[in-house]
Amino acid sequence: MTLGARLPALPRNVTPRSVRILQENSTAREALLQQMVQGFERKYGTSLETFEGQLARGQAPEHPGWEDSIEWRNASEELEQTHIR
Repeated sequence: MTLGARLPALPRNVTPRSVRILQENSTAREALLQQMVQGFERKYGTSLETFEGQLARGQAPEHPGWEDSIEWRNASEELEQTHIR
């Protein structure tokens, strides 16, 4: 996109304030997801990929390991999506 290019007009019901609120909510969600991922990394002392391998080999406790790995994976994937924008 060049500097002179114009963005399409927003619908009338989308105000600059609502865009700012959406951005703030998105930033807050990204921070929450990052905290979740870091919390699991601290709890298990490893990366998600390593932990999933440990679970698959029976080298980590199944409970709450599997449940945590699902939540951890979901948070990681959602966080990845925030970086695609």
